[in-house]
Amino acid sequence: MKSLIPMFTAIALSTGAVGDVSITNVNKTESYYNERKVVDIDFDKERIENKINKKTYDSSNQNEVYVPGSKNKGIQLNSGKVTIPSSDLKIDKEETITVSLWMKWDGNDNNFIPFAFGQYTLWFHNGNFGFNTGKYDVYGVEKGLKAGQMTHVLAEFHKNDVMKNKLFINGKKQELSQLEGSPDNKKATFDDSLQIGGWKYDNYHDMDEGIILDEFNVLKDSIQDGEEKDLYLLSKVPELNVYQNELYAKSEWAIDILDSDLLYQTDFETNDFIPNFKWGYDEFYGDGGQSITTEDKFSGKQSIRTEDTFKNGNWIQWPNRNRERSIHVWERFKFKNGIPLSITYYAKSVEAKKSLIMANGDGGWAESFYDHDLPPVKLTKPMKRGDKVAHVDNPDAFKVAKHGYTLDQDELKIGTVMQVESVDTENKTVTFRNSDGVGRDVEEGTPFHFRQWRGAWSFPARNVANEEGWKKVSVNTYVTDYKDYDVSKRGGSYYMASSTDNVIYLDNVKFGYATEVELYRDGKKVYNGLMSDFADREAIDKVKPDMVKKITFNGNKDDLSISFDKPKDVGTKYTYNIKGLSKNGETPLSKNKEVEITAGIKGYSYLIDKNPTTIPSNNVNLKEESLKTALKDQGQYYLHIKAIDNQGNIGDTKHIPIEIPILEAKANHKENMVQLNWSGGNVEPYTYKVFKKKEGETQFQSVSATDYKKKVKVLNLYPYTASLMKDIPFQNWKGEQFTLPQSALLKQWMEEPNIEDAKGYGKGLIDVDAVELNQFNKNPNEYLKKPDGSWRYDVVYAGAWDTNRQQDLSIQGEQVIEDFINSGRGFLAGHDTITQYHNLKNFVKLSDFLRIKTYPFNGNVYEARASAIQMPWIGSQNIEIKKKGLLTNFPWVIGDIGSKLSVPISHTNSQVSLGDVWMNYSDWKSPFVDKEVGVGPEVSDSETGLGTNNFYLTTWSNTAMIQTGHSNGKATPDEQKVLANTLFYLAQLTSDTHLDDRSGQDIDAPTKSDINKVTVNEDNSVNINFKEAVDKGTAYEYYVESKGGDTQSVVKSNDAKAEVKTGLKGYSIVIDEKANTIPDEKIETTNTSYQMAVPNKKDFYIHVASVDNAGNISEVSHYHYQDKFSPELTITASTKDWTNKAITLHVVATDKDSKVKKIGLPNGQWINGSKAEFIVNENGIYYFKAVDEGGNETIQYIILSNIDKKNPTVQINAPDNWVNTDVKVEIIGNDE
Repeated sequence: MKSLIPMFTAIALSTGAVGDVSITNVNKTESYYNERKVVDIDFDKERIENKINKKTYDSSNQNEVYVPGSKNKGIQLNSGKVTIPSSDLKIDKEETITVSLWMKWDGNDNNFIPFAFGQYTLWFHNGNFGFNTGKYDVYGVEKGLKAGQMTHVLAEFHKNDVMKNKLFINGKKQELSQLEGSPDNKKATFDDSLQIGGWKYDNYHDMDEGIILDEFNVLKDSIQDGEEKDLYLLSKVPELNVYQNELYAKSEWAIDILDSDLLYQTDFETNDFIPNFKWGYDEFYGDGGQSITTEDKFSGKQSIRTEDTFKNGNWIQWPNRNRERSIHVWERFKFKNGIPLSITYYAKSVEAKKSLIMANGDGGWAESFYDHDLPPVKLTKPMKRGDKVAHVDNPDAFKVAKHGYTLDQDELKIGTVMQVESVDTENKTVTFRNSDGVGRDVEEGTPFHFRQWRGAWSFPARNVANEEGWKKVSVNTYVTDYKDYDVSKRGGSYYMASSTDNVIYLDNVKFGYATEVELYRDGKKVYNGLMSDFADREAIDKVKPDMVKKITFNGNKDDLSISFDKPKDVGTKYTYNIKGLSKNGETPLSKNKEVEITAGIKGYSYLIDKNPTTIPSNNVNLKEESLKTALKDQGQYYLHIKAIDNQGNIGDTKHIPIEIPILEAKANHKENMVQLNWSGGNVEPYTYKVFKKKEGETQFQSVSATDYKKKVKVLNLYPYTASLMKDIPFQNWKGEQFTLPQSALLKQWMEEPNIEDAKGYGKGLIDVDAVELNQFNKNPNEYLKKPDGSWRYDVVYAGAWDTNRQQDLSIQGEQVIEDFINSGRGFLAGHDTITQYHNLKNFVKLSDFLRIKTYPFNGNVYEARASAIQMPWIGSQNIEIKKKGLLTNFPWVIGDIGSKLSVPISHTNSQVSLGDVWMNYSDWKSPFVDKEVGVGPEVSDSETGLGTNNFYLTTWSNTAMIQTGHSNGKATPDEQKVLANTLFYLAQLTSDTHLDDRSGQDIDAPTKSDINKVTVNEDNSVNINFKEAVDKGTAYEYYVESKGGDTQSVVKSNDAKAEVKTGLKGYSIVIDEKANTIPDEKIETTNTSYQMAVPNKKDFYIHVASVDNAGNISEVSHYHYQDKFSPELTITASTKDWTNKAITLHVVATDKDSKVKKIGLPNGQWINGSKAEFIVNENGIYYFKAVDEGGNETIQYIILSNIDKKNPTVQINAPDNWVNTDVKVEIIGNDE
């Protein structure tokens, strides 16, 4: 409906009468009355709910309608009745009961009962209104109700004595008399149920559709003096909201405009005022997404709907083109300057992050010039009426888009006021954007002036986003009081605007004069006035913040990250309440509204040093809850830190030692391990994880940190299908009896005595609990965690059955397993778990932890067909050790690299291991119908070129996968040993501060011992000489990661290195007739020469390997002895000249690949060795024979012809006659 008071009346009401009212002192609060109530129904949530017992009731015909009531929503029962059982009231023992309600009667129904306790009622009968006991009696007043007015009724009922009753209407006590009949005091009791809207004896007295009820309350006890006004004004108690604004408390309140102060009201119904949705000079801006709608309303049938102003907004002021707000314009009102105004409305926001509503009064241009910011400027050319371009002497005086420039010369005569569109400094012109241009002719030389715009009033904006349902908003303001703008004469255009990213509804708008209030903080009045909010800047945070707690350290000494929980800034609590002041008196104080003002953490002051008690300064040097630092050197450092809030309150200093482990690594060469020791912490309990990498490796991996004397606790998650799995009974080494299905036999394998160990393959070190996977999935934390949240187990093993019976982890189960792995505990996946086979989607999520890549299938994921497989499978019942370390030698020594073990047949499943492969399959064999499946080929991941699809056991850090399970409950002793070793290996957390790391072993072999000399002896032995070997140690690098049990701090120690070198044990030597024999670890000698028997002297092999004390065998030096060359003979005569003496022949035999055994002389005699002499007296041919150890012979001869034992003869032939001339004498010598 619309109600408009004429403007002259409004002005008259505003002149000096506000606040000139009598005030009654009332000390009772709204809470006082609430404590007495047994029924409190306000209908605001459009249901009949008793706020005292939280119960909701239905009307008899469920034909009720919710309409505006005395405060928010009221109800029209429309001839229906509401029954509240006496058991919900519990007032039958009370002597006096008071009922308070608001009621609006339309003047039509003259016979109705608003409520009744059995036959004890209030009755309106033909204008008489009073108490009734079912005997056609009325003890009351005549004409007690006025038609069309919301009336407050307060009735005091006395048990068994009607004449003591009291009736108050609108806070005034009524003089009662017996108007009809006589009361029956026996009926005046509270034993029966409460009927609202009639009584239970007939329907004749029901309330028809013309009667509204609201704020229906039943209170224990009678009305004390002054309480009648309290109860009357309870509906007028301001609705108080207190919240923190910046660093102080701000109060806002909503209070209904009194009927006497109401100026304007509309519900936007058909005959009501509808505002103008158009805005701007034309329809360019549109309606702003605003419309009258029937889809939702607070009351009646219609409301205003505004949709997405960021898209549809019509409040666009040039040059800004952003669509952010929508505006609708009402009428123009005139009020006296400075008087208080109030607006009350109901708003509803729909799924919006922002829903802001504003209400203002648009005034006009000031009747004064404001030239303070306007440099002198005047026209250089005259302007004609309608001109928009001005020629000026100082164009720099104008600012584009600024509005307020005028050529008026009389302050009181407002002509054209213009907005600058553009400025041309070169041509000294200004263009204005007024649609009609200048309003008159203006002469050259006329100076410009500037006028300011004056608003008439401005209400505080309210954000109604995130409010449930319809929200009542009440805001107050003052009419502006400018000397140069008289609102009472010139008025202001009332408008409302909204900004929303979705939808806002607006309904039931009231506009009028503000109501005075008093606001109290902690019992002290802090505000008295006519506004609708108050910024209490004295209500600030006065308490220091909490101490910094739960400090977490991550990293190491050189790169340390420190973080901590943001401490609570302990605020200061204030309690507010409010009351309204009216001509009828004061309302009761509202319910207490408590607010805690928290300044918020501004930052922190911190210092790191080696002093345990340093106090940092009070200056903030850290804004976040984290920092990074580096410690200069080793030693105990301390962090000192305190919080400072935005109010300047300073918290206590937290002193905490920075407990970074200091690690030492020392090789124990004798026991072939690395002994680790590190410093522990005292601030909280810590667990430690040891990481190691071998020289040449790029990544650290965690290692087993379990002491050999400590037990490993394992939880086995087994798949189960009753029809497929037999129950297996067994007794463990402790004598305990168990029965488990075939898929859960890990416990039997680890704990049942066997011929190799009386405590099972777990050797008494491994305790196993088993739980069905489907049961685990229902509540994984219950199985894995203790009540205090700590973990129960060291390792979880998932398996073992073929396809894992197609049973997957649940989403929650998978997440808990992730948490378990991230905590540093071990996880072992069984056969067919980490695979896309059979669509085990949650197990596959763990693949990154295990560094296993899985591959999809072509089509069906339930068949082992070559055509469906994208990554080849490999399987066998034979596996080969590929890596040596702790996993292969504790608690079972299962072999060296290359050793083969026997397991039940199993296979990989579209997987590639990118981690460490300890064992793979050899002698591939297909266990499937399709014999192409399971026989490779072996390949790597095609994308990275890394990894292999051939693995039986792979690990990465504290996770592993083993192919146990394809055999459905079978396991060989070898496989059970591998399982035991793997479970032990995966137990990688400790609370000790030391570790004998037996995985840090000497696994590098000594250097090769090259054979440099071989001598074959006559006694079928050989002397071997070889190069001395040097033992090569294995170098490791370690760090320790500590994790705080309370703060979850994770810090890394320094890196520590150690080289394990067990030392050279000796040499293993083999002589045989094979080319590639590998000697075993048996030591033949510790020297670099050795004599051994040979199988023959002609062709054999010598194999020499150096061995260290860890059993590492070097590369083998192979020597092939083969006697295939005959000896060579050299015969030398003692002289080559003629001699008449005997000649000695020197004979030397040599052999390339063996030893000369003997030499045969020409006389048949044999000389052992490689040298001989033979004396020759006569010329001739002499033959010698040489024989080597291999039986090879060589015959060589020498011809002698230089022995001459006969004297020579001489014959002289000369002339016989003497002559005195030369003669020829012939001398001839002869020698035989």
